[in-house]
Amino acid sequence: MVEISESSLATDRGEKLRAYAEGGVTLYWIVNLVDNQLEVHTDPQGDAYATVTALRPGEHVTLTLDGVALPPIAVRDLLP
Repeated sequence: MVEISESSLATDRGEKLRAYAEGGVTLYWIVNLVDNQLEVHTDPQGDAYATVTALRPGEHVTLTLDGVALPPIAVRDLLP
């Protein structure tokens, strides 16, 4: 799940995050336009995620789909 957040940042970090974690969504990204970063939430535990990583422009994120690792994605390419 990916959210693009500016005015909705509080909701995306709050009620949506809790709903996705409770629903077992294993990977939740917030493209945080306010703080110019990508927030990667993994390992849902109840209504929260056990692992949260904030990545900035200049860093890369990896994504694995169906056991296949995709090439790294530049965080700066996800931000305006």
